[in-house]
Amino acid sequence: MTLKQSNSPYGYKNLLVYKKAEELQSACASFTSYFPPFSHSSRSKTLSALADQMDRSARSVKQNIVEGWKRNSTKEYHEFLGFSLGANAELEEDCNDIIKGVYAEMGLKGLGKWDKGEEGEERGAPSSHFPPFSLSAVERLPFYPLDTRLPLSVQLKLRCKELNMLLDKLQRSLVDKMSADHTLGQREMQSLALGREAANDAWIQKEREKLEEEKRGKGDRKGERGAVKVSLATVGALLILSLPFIFRPFAVTGGSMSPTYAEGDTVLAEKLTHRFYVSRGEVLVIRNPHQKEVIEIKRVIGLPNETVETGESGVTVTDEEGKSTKYETGSTIGGEYNGTFRIKLGPEDYLVLGDNRSKSSDSRSFGAVQAGDIIGRVIMQI
Repeated sequence: MTLKQSNSPYGYKNLLVYKKAEELQSACASFTSYFPPFSHSSRSKTLSALADQMDRSARSVKQNIVEGWKRNSTKEYHEFLGFSLGANAELEEDCNDIIKGVYAEMGLKGLGKWDKGEEGEERGAPSSHFPPFSLSAVERLPFYPLDTRLPLSVQLKLRCKELNMLLDKLQRSLVDKMSADHTLGQREMQSLALGREAANDAWIQKEREKLEEEKRGKGDRKGERGAVKVSLATVGALLILSLPFIFRPFAVTGGSMSPTYAEGDTVLAEKLTHRFYVSRGEVLVIRNPHQKEVIEIKRVIGLPNETVETGESGVTVTDEEGKSTKYETGSTIGGEYNGTFRIKLGPEDYLVLGDNRSKSSDSRSFGAVQAGDIIGRVIMQI
Protein backbone atom coordinates (compact mmCIF):
# COMPACT_ATOMS: atom_id res chain seq x y z
CA MET A 1 0.00 0.00 0.00
CA THR A 2 1.37 3.41 -0.95
CA LEU A 3 1.13 6.27 1.51
CA LYS A 4 -0.18 9.39 -0.19
CA GLN A 5 1.93 12.26 1.00
CA SER A 6 2.69 15.77 -0.11
CA ASN A 7 4.04 16.13 -3.63
CA SER A 8 7.02 17.92 -2.12
CA PRO A 9 9.82 15.63 -0.91
CA TYR A 10 10.30 18.16 1.87
CA GLY A 11 6.68 18.06 3.00
CA TYR A 12 7.77 16.75 6.39
CA LYS A 13 8.98 20.28 7.18
CA ASN A 14 5.34 21.34 7.44
CA LEU A 15 4.64 18.77 10.17
CA LEU A 16 4.30 20.15 13.69
CA VAL A 17 6.11 17.11 15.03
CA TYR A 18 9.11 17.87 12.78
CA LYS A 19 9.20 21.52 13.82
CA LYS A 20 9.12 20.50 17.48
CA ALA A 21 11.90 17.97 16.83
CA GLU A 22 14.04 20.73 15.31
CA GLU A 23 13.42 22.90 18.36
CA LEU A 24 14.35 19.96 20.58
CA GLN A 25 17.63 19.41 18.75
CA SER A 26 18.53 23.09 19.00
CA ALA A 27 17.60 23.25 22.69
CA CYS A 28 19.64 20.14 23.43
CA ALA A 29 22.70 21.53 21.67
CA SER A 30 22.36 24.77 23.62
CA PHE A 31 22.01 22.86 26.88
CA THR A 32 25.02 20.58 26.37
CA SER A 33 27.19 23.54 25.32
CA TYR A 34 27.17 24.62 28.98
CA PHE A 35 28.59 21.33 30.23
CA PRO A 36 31.90 21.81 32.11
CA PRO A 37 34.88 22.14 29.72
CA PHE A 38 36.62 18.96 28.62
CA SER A 39 39.73 17.67 30.35
CA HIS A 40 41.42 14.28 30.44
CA SER A 41 39.95 13.33 33.82
CA SER A 42 37.57 10.39 33.93
CA ARG A 43 34.79 12.68 35.20
CA SER A 44 35.21 15.05 32.29
CA LYS A 45 35.20 12.17 29.83
CA THR A 46 31.93 10.89 31.31
CA LEU A 47 30.26 14.27 30.89
CA SER A 48 31.63 14.62 27.37
CA ALA A 49 30.18 11.22 26.48
CA LEU A 50 26.85 12.22 28.07
CA ALA A 51 26.70 15.43 26.02
CA ASP A 52 27.46 13.49 22.82
CA GLN A 53 24.84 10.88 23.66
CA MET A 54 22.17 13.51 24.31
CA ASP A 55 22.97 15.39 21.08
CA ARG A 56 22.86 12.14 19.11
CA SER A 57 19.50 11.20 20.62
CA ALA A 58 18.03 14.62 19.77
CA ARG A 59 19.30 14.36 16.19
CA SER A 60 17.94 10.80 15.88
CA VAL A 61 14.47 11.98 16.90
CA LYS A 62 14.38 14.41 13.99
CA GLN A 63 16.12 12.21 11.41
CA ASN A 64 13.79 9.26 11.93
CA ILE A 65 10.80 11.53 11.31
CA VAL A 66 12.43 12.53 8.01
CA GLU A 67 13.29 8.94 7.06
CA GLY A 68 9.79 7.75 7.89
CA TRP A 69 8.27 10.42 5.66
CA LYS A 70 10.39 9.25 2.73
CA ARG A 71 9.26 5.63 2.97
CA ASN A 72 6.69 4.19 0.58
CA SER A 73 4.38 2.50 3.06
CA THR A 74 2.41 3.49 6.11
CA LYS A 75 3.87 0.56 8.02
CA GLU A 76 7.46 1.73 7.43
CA TYR A 77 6.50 5.28 8.40
CA HIS A 78 5.00 3.90 11.62
CA GLU A 79 8.18 1.94 12.38
CA PHE A 80 10.46 4.96 11.94
CA LEU A 81 8.26 7.00 14.26
CA GLY A 82 8.82 4.22 16.77
CA PHE A 83 12.58 4.80 16.42
CA SER A 84 11.98 8.49 17.08
CA LEU A 85 10.00 7.65 20.20
CA GLY A 86 12.85 5.45 21.42
CA ALA A 87 15.48 8.16 20.90
CA ASN A 88 13.23 10.72 22.57
CA ALA A 89 12.76 8.41 25.57
CA GLU A 90 16.54 8.04 25.92
CA LEU A 91 17.01 11.81 25.87
CA GLU A 92 14.28 12.32 28.45
CA GLU A 93 15.88 9.70 30.70
CA ASP A 94 19.20 11.57 30.52
CA CYS A 95 17.36 14.74 31.55
CA ASN A 96 15.82 12.86 34.46
CA ASP A 97 19.25 11.74 35.65
CA ILE A 98 20.58 15.29 35.51
CA ILE A 99 17.59 16.69 37.39
CA LYS A 100 17.96 13.96 40.04
CA GLY A 101 21.60 14.97 40.51
CA VAL A 102 23.19 11.75 39.24
CA TYR A 103 26.12 13.72 37.81
CA ALA A 104 26.25 16.42 40.49
CA GLU A 105 29.58 15.25 41.94
CA MET A 106 31.12 15.58 38.49
CA GLY A 107 30.25 19.26 38.35
CA LEU A 108 27.03 18.76 36.44
CA LYS A 109 23.96 19.86 38.36
CA GLY A 110 20.50 19.81 36.90
CA LEU A 111 19.67 23.14 38.51
CA GLY A 112 23.28 24.22 39.04
CA LYS A 113 25.35 27.26 38.29
CA TRP A 114 25.32 26.90 34.50
CA ASP A 115 21.74 25.69 34.07
CA LYS A 116 19.38 28.63 34.03
CA GLY A 117 17.26 30.14 31.33
CA GLU A 118 16.23 33.61 32.47
CA GLU A 119 17.59 36.85 31.07
CA GLY A 120 19.42 39.14 33.45
CA GLU A 121 20.39 36.45 35.95
CA GLU A 122 23.46 34.29 36.15
CA ARG A 123 22.83 31.26 33.92
CA GLY A 124 21.99 28.45 36.22
CA ALA A 125 21.26 30.42 39.35
CA PRO A 126 17.98 29.17 40.86
CA SER A 127 15.20 31.43 39.63
CA SER A 128 13.48 33.65 42.13
CA HIS A 129 10.22 32.63 40.45
CA PHE A 130 10.51 28.92 41.26
CA PRO A 131 11.27 26.80 44.31
CA PRO A 132 13.88 24.00 44.05
CA PHE A 133 12.66 21.23 41.76
CA SER A 134 12.38 17.49 42.36
CA LEU A 135 11.78 15.10 39.47
CA SER A 136 8.24 14.43 40.69
CA ALA A 137 7.57 18.19 40.70
CA VAL A 138 8.95 18.51 37.17
CA GLU A 139 6.70 15.66 35.98
CA ARG A 140 3.68 17.72 37.03
CA LEU A 141 4.70 20.82 35.08
CA PRO A 142 2.77 21.56 31.84
CA PHE A 143 4.85 21.37 28.68
CA TYR A 144 2.67 23.87 26.84
CA PRO A 145 3.09 26.75 26.84
CA LEU A 146 6.76 26.27 27.71
CA ASP A 147 7.91 28.55 30.52
CA THR A 148 11.31 29.83 29.37
CA ARG A 149 12.11 30.98 32.90
CA LEU A 150 12.56 27.33 33.89
CA PRO A 151 16.08 25.85 34.09
CA LEU A 152 17.35 24.50 30.77
CA SER A 153 17.37 20.88 31.98
CA VAL A 154 13.69 21.18 32.93
CA GLN A 155 12.82 22.90 29.65
CA LEU A 156 14.50 20.10 27.69
CA LYS A 157 12.66 17.48 29.71
CA LEU A 158 9.31 19.18 28.99
CA ARG A 159 10.14 19.42 25.28
CA CYS A 160 10.69 15.66 25.31
CA LYS A 161 7.29 15.12 26.94
CA GLU A 162 5.56 17.29 24.34
CA LEU A 163 7.28 15.51 21.46
CA ASN A 164 6.39 12.14 22.93
CA MET A 165 2.72 13.15 22.88
CA LEU A 166 2.92 14.35 19.26
CA LEU A 167 4.78 11.25 18.02
CA ASP A 168 2.34 8.95 19.80
CA LYS A 169 -0.61 10.81 18.30
CA LEU A 170 0.87 10.57 14.80
CA GLN A 171 1.60 6.86 15.26
CA ARG A 172 -1.97 6.25 16.37
CA SER A 173 -3.31 7.99 13.27
CA LEU A 174 -1.18 5.69 11.09
CA VAL A 175 -2.46 2.63 12.96
CA ASP A 176 -6.03 3.78 12.37
CA LYS A 177 -5.25 4.20 8.67
CA MET A 178 -3.72 0.73 8.39
CA SER A 179 -6.66 -0.74 10.28
CA ALA A 180 -9.15 0.97 7.94
CA ASP A 181 -7.18 -0.22 4.90
CA HIS A 182 -6.96 -3.76 6.32
CA THR A 183 -3.17 -3.67 6.07
CA LEU A 184 -2.47 -3.97 9.79
CA GLY A 185 -0.61 -7.17 10.72
CA GLN A 186 -2.17 -9.76 13.03
CA ARG A 187 0.20 -9.00 15.91
CA GLU A 188 -0.35 -5.24 15.58
CA MET A 189 -4.12 -5.78 15.51
CA GLN A 190 -3.98 -7.85 18.67
CA SER A 191 -1.72 -5.31 20.39
CA LEU A 192 -4.10 -2.50 19.40
CA ALA A 193 -7.09 -4.47 20.65
CA LEU A 194 -5.37 -5.14 23.98
CA GLY A 195 -4.66 -1.44 24.38
CA ARG A 196 -8.28 -0.57 23.73
CA GLU A 197 -9.36 -3.36 26.06
CA ALA A 198 -7.21 -1.95 28.86
CA ALA A 199 -8.64 1.52 28.31
CA ASN A 200 -12.18 0.15 28.32
CA ASP A 201 -11.52 -1.86 31.49
CA ALA A 202 -10.21 1.28 33.17
CA TRP A 203 -13.34 3.17 32.16
CA ILE A 204 -15.61 0.41 33.47
CA GLN A 205 -13.70 0.31 36.75
CA LYS A 206 -14.06 4.06 37.09
CA GLU A 207 -17.81 3.84 36.50
CA ARG A 208 -18.09 1.05 39.04
CA GLU A 209 -16.31 3.19 41.61
CA LYS A 210 -18.77 6.01 40.89
CA LEU A 211 -21.63 3.56 41.40
CA GLU A 212 -20.20 2.40 44.72
CA GLU A 213 -19.87 6.00 45.89
CA GLU A 214 -23.45 6.61 44.82
CA LYS A 215 -24.62 3.57 46.79
CA ARG A 216 -22.81 4.75 49.90
CA GLY A 217 -24.34 8.20 49.53
CA LYS A 218 -27.76 6.72 48.96
CA GLY A 219 -27.67 5.22 52.44
CA ASP A 220 -28.06 8.76 53.84
CA ARG A 221 -31.01 9.55 51.61
CA LYS A 222 -32.76 6.20 51.40
CA GLY A 223 -36.17 7.58 50.49
CA GLU A 224 -35.09 9.69 47.56
CA ARG A 225 -36.49 8.21 44.34
CA GLY A 226 -34.19 10.30 42.20
CA ALA A 227 -31.12 8.57 43.63
CA VAL A 228 -32.66 5.14 42.95
CA LYS A 229 -33.41 6.09 39.36
CA VAL A 230 -29.86 7.30 38.83
CA SER A 231 -28.52 4.04 40.25
CA LEU A 232 -30.71 1.89 38.00
CA ALA A 233 -29.77 3.95 34.97
CA THR A 234 -26.08 3.61 35.80
CA VAL A 235 -26.36 -0.16 36.28
CA GLY A 236 -28.24 -0.53 32.99
CA ALA A 237 -25.69 1.54 31.12
CA LEU A 238 -22.83 -0.47 32.59
CA LEU A 239 -24.44 -3.75 31.57
CA ILE A 240 -25.04 -2.62 28.00
CA LEU A 241 -21.63 -1.04 27.56
CA SER A 242 -19.83 -3.99 29.14
CA LEU A 243 -21.13 -6.60 26.68
CA PRO A 244 -18.59 -5.85 23.90
CA PHE A 245 -15.81 -6.09 26.45
CA ILE A 246 -16.96 -9.41 27.91
CA PHE A 247 -17.02 -11.23 24.56
CA ARG A 248 -14.28 -10.86 21.97
CA PRO A 249 -13.26 -12.74 18.80
CA PHE A 250 -9.71 -13.99 18.26
CA ALA A 251 -8.10 -15.28 15.08
CA VAL A 252 -6.23 -18.60 15.21
CA THR A 253 -2.70 -18.38 13.82
CA GLY A 254 -0.50 -21.40 13.22
CA GLY A 255 -1.34 -25.07 13.61
CA SER A 256 -0.63 -25.62 17.31
CA MET A 257 -4.30 -26.31 18.10
CA SER A 258 -4.94 -28.63 15.14
CA PRO A 259 -7.20 -30.49 14.61
CA THR A 260 -9.46 -28.65 17.10
CA TYR A 261 -8.82 -25.27 15.48
CA ALA A 262 -7.01 -24.62 12.21
CA GLU A 263 -5.11 -21.56 11.09
CA GLY A 264 -7.55 -18.92 9.90
CA ASP A 265 -10.36 -20.02 12.21
CA THR A 266 -11.96 -17.44 14.48
CA VAL A 267 -13.02 -18.25 18.03
CA LEU A 268 -15.14 -16.29 20.49
CA ALA A 269 -13.82 -15.87 24.03
CA GLU A 270 -15.57 -14.55 27.11
CA LYS A 271 -13.38 -12.60 29.50
CA LEU A 272 -15.20 -12.74 32.81
CA THR A 273 -15.69 -16.20 34.34
CA HIS A 274 -12.02 -17.26 34.26
CA ARG A 275 -11.50 -14.80 37.11
CA PHE A 276 -13.52 -17.15 39.32
CA TYR A 277 -12.58 -20.63 38.10
CA VAL A 278 -10.56 -22.44 35.41
CA SER A 279 -11.16 -26.11 34.58
CA ARG A 280 -8.76 -28.65 33.13
CA GLY A 281 -9.34 -29.36 29.47
CA GLU A 282 -10.86 -26.04 28.47
CA VAL A 283 -9.23 -23.81 25.87
CA LEU A 284 -7.96 -20.40 26.97
CA VAL A 285 -6.78 -17.26 25.25
CA ILE A 286 -3.61 -16.13 27.03
CA ARG A 287 -0.75 -13.67 26.82
CA ASN A 288 2.67 -15.21 26.27
CA PRO A 289 4.41 -14.82 29.67
CA HIS A 290 7.62 -13.54 28.03
CA GLN A 291 6.08 -11.51 25.18
CA LYS A 292 2.93 -9.91 26.52
CA GLU A 293 1.94 -8.56 23.10
CA VAL A 294 1.78 -12.13 21.69
CA ILE A 295 -1.60 -13.84 22.06
CA GLU A 296 -1.76 -17.65 22.36
CA ILE A 297 -4.69 -20.08 22.23
CA LYS A 298 -3.93 -23.23 24.28
CA ARG A 299 -5.62 -25.96 26.32
CA VAL A 300 -5.37 -26.11 30.12
CA ILE A 301 -3.60 -29.26 31.33
CA GLY A 302 -2.19 -28.42 34.76
CA LEU A 303 -3.96 -26.54 37.55
CA PRO A 304 -2.44 -24.61 40.49
CA ASN A 305 -0.18 -26.63 42.87
CA GLU A 306 -0.12 -29.67 40.57
CA THR A 307 2.93 -31.35 39.02
CA VAL A 308 2.93 -32.05 35.28
CA GLU A 309 5.33 -34.31 33.37
CA THR A 310 5.48 -34.73 29.61
CA GLY A 311 7.44 -37.16 27.49
CA GLU A 312 7.14 -39.63 24.67
CA SER A 313 4.65 -41.64 26.74
CA GLY A 314 2.28 -38.70 27.04
CA VAL A 315 1.27 -36.30 29.80
CA THR A 316 0.98 -37.19 33.49
CA VAL A 317 -0.68 -34.87 36.02
CA THR A 318 -0.08 -35.36 39.76
CA ASP A 319 -2.38 -33.49 42.13
CA GLU A 320 -1.56 -32.11 45.59
CA GLU A 321 -2.48 -35.43 47.24
CA GLY A 322 -0.02 -37.34 45.06
CA LYS A 323 -2.57 -38.98 42.79
CA SER A 324 -1.28 -39.29 39.21
CA THR A 325 -3.48 -39.31 36.10
CA LYS A 326 -2.63 -39.76 32.43
CA TYR A 327 -4.03 -36.98 30.31
CA GLU A 328 -4.96 -38.34 26.90
CA THR A 329 -6.43 -35.37 24.98
CA GLY A 330 -4.12 -34.10 22.25
CA SER A 331 -1.57 -35.74 19.99
CA THR A 332 1.50 -37.53 21.30
CA ILE A 333 4.63 -35.67 22.30
CA GLY A 334 7.35 -35.63 19.68
CA GLY A 335 8.70 -33.84 16.67
CA GLU A 336 10.01 -30.32 17.14
CA TYR A 337 9.11 -30.27 20.85
CA ASN A 338 10.34 -33.71 21.79
CA GLY A 339 11.89 -34.37 25.19
CA THR A 340 10.98 -34.76 28.84
CA PHE A 341 9.47 -31.84 30.69
CA ARG A 342 8.52 -31.59 34.35
CA ILE A 343 7.13 -28.60 36.28
CA LYS A 344 5.68 -27.98 39.74
CA LEU A 345 2.99 -25.32 39.46
CA GLY A 346 2.54 -22.54 41.97
CA PRO A 347 -0.74 -21.36 43.53
CA GLU A 348 -1.46 -18.96 40.62
CA ASP A 349 0.05 -21.07 37.81
CA TYR A 350 -1.51 -23.01 34.95
CA LEU A 351 0.18 -25.31 32.45
CA VAL A 352 -1.12 -25.06 28.90
CA LEU A 353 -0.38 -27.16 25.81
CA GLY A 354 -1.42 -27.08 22.19
CA ASP A 355 -3.49 -30.00 20.93
CA ASN A 356 -0.94 -30.56 18.15
CA ARG A 357 1.82 -31.04 20.68
CA SER A 358 4.57 -31.95 18.26
CA LYS A 359 4.20 -28.51 16.64
CA SER A 360 3.14 -26.34 19.56
CA SER A 361 5.12 -23.70 21.40
CA ASP A 362 3.47 -23.76 24.82
CA SER A 363 4.30 -24.14 28.53
CA ARG A 364 7.12 -26.48 27.57
CA SER A 365 8.90 -23.51 26.00
CA PHE A 366 7.56 -20.42 27.81
CA GLY A 367 6.72 -21.98 31.19
CA ALA A 368 3.64 -21.73 33.37
CA VAL A 369 0.96 -19.14 32.70
CA GLN A 370 -0.14 -17.04 35.64
CA ALA A 371 -3.77 -16.16 36.28
CA GLY A 372 -3.11 -12.53 35.35
CA ASP A 373 -2.04 -13.55 31.83
CA ILE A 374 -5.36 -15.24 31.04
CA ILE A 375 -7.51 -13.09 28.75
CA GLY A 376 -10.54 -15.37 28.53
CA ARG A 377 -11.94 -18.82 27.80
CA VAL A 378 -12.93 -19.98 24.31
CA ILE A 379 -16.65 -20.69 24.20
CA MET A 380 -17.24 -21.33 20.49
CA GLN A 381 -15.88 -21.15 16.97
CA ILE A 382 -17.47 -18.49 14.76
